Amino acid sequence: MDFKKKFAGDFSLTFLGVLIYNGALQFIIYPMLSKTLGNDAYGEILYYIGIFSITSIALGLSTANTRLVQRNNYEISNGDCMSFNFIILAIMSVACAVLLSFQKISALDIVMVIVVQALMAIRTYSEVVYKIAIAFKRYLYFYIVVTVGYILGIVIFKFCNFWWIPFICGEGLGVLFSFLFTDLKNKPFFPFASFKKYSKSATPLLISYFLYYLVMNLDRIILRNILGPESVGSYYTATLIGKTAAMIVAPLSGVIIGYLTNDDSKMDKKQFTKFNFIAVIGGLLFFGLTLIGTPIFTKIFYPDYYKEVLHIMFLVNFGQVMCFVSELILNVVLTFRHEKWQMVIQIIYAAIFIILAIVFVKTIGVLGMAIATAVANGLRLLLAIVIGYAGKDVQKPKQINE
Repeated sequence: MDFKKKFAGDFSLTFLGVLIYNGALQFIIYPMLSKTLGNDAYGEILYYIGIFSITSIALGLSTANTRLVQRNNYEISNGDCMSFNFIILAIMSVACAVLLSFQKISALDIVMVIVVQALMAIRTYSEVVYKIAIAFKRYLYFYIVVTVGYILGIVIFKFCNFWWIPFICGEGLGVLFSFLFTDLKNKPFFPFASFKKYSKSATPLLISYFLYYLVMNLDRIILRNILGPESVGSYYTATLIGKTAAMIVAPLSGVIIGYLTNDDSKMDKKQFTKFNFIAVIGGLLFFGLTLIGTPIFTKIFYPDYYKEVLHIMFLVNFGQVMCFVSELILNVVLTFRHEKWQMVIQIIYAAIFIILAIVFVKTIGVLGMAIATAVANGLRLLLAIVIGYAGKDVQKPKQINE
């Protein structure tokens, strides 16, 4: 099959799967939680969701992308990756339990947050097996199964009011599907010869992804602690469409990384320029769509937040679009620049965002968070492009048969 047609087909399958999953979250799961729990309780739940999203997605993506990128340099087994996952998950679970013990949250909820964190991390990592095999039709089925799990969970939630039920069902079914139909179950508990090499490569990526998702979810933490839980709900609603795009970028960029690391090709500066142009134009087009879609979406699904959202949606959505464009370009840079550069960029990005967010939110309220997001992501986009153009083009070594 023609390469371009196959790539377009795989990209479309991935986009459809992620769209179904995120569509269910944004149009069914979160609105139902908001309607049932009320504004204050919903704001608190978003705070907890933010905590386990930071740790689990960062871990899952870092281990998956390390396996994708480094498989051409040395042989990597499933045991190397899963052992790294379990070690970091143990550390994260203790840290999460300590952090939440200072909050007004029940012991059962703390345990369930840790369980969801583990399931989400493994589910996110498990996506790598579909990308390595270029099996994107099965990847679509995987996302459909996860979505069905979330919908089943929200139905159960209506009868018991435990907010974590949809997450347990959705993430749990996703992990189960991957264990049944991929090599994820193959000797997952034992590291092999490449464990040290793999850990050395994965750690900088783990730090960089942790910083990225920390910043991506830090708006909830800062707003909750400075302005209160209701501000979390209104700001999150304004960012929903833009953040959905950012969530879609991670698996879609995985398709690109999978193809870029699947042969002996390299991305030269001319191709990088073309990719940047397409990414920026796509981001601007999506920005226009968010300005049209956000008021309609909010009016239908979150009418209580409608007036607040109208005041901040322009800057909020601009910041979110800058976020997903810079993340897409940075992930492509990862395929031909050293992993340390991603970590360096994310450290600079996180430091600037945290300083600006705290100062601006204290000074001008919710709008300050939107300004901080736009400025920090604009800088990250610039740094990613500069690093991409710096130095010589990198020829990837030939793939090792696994």
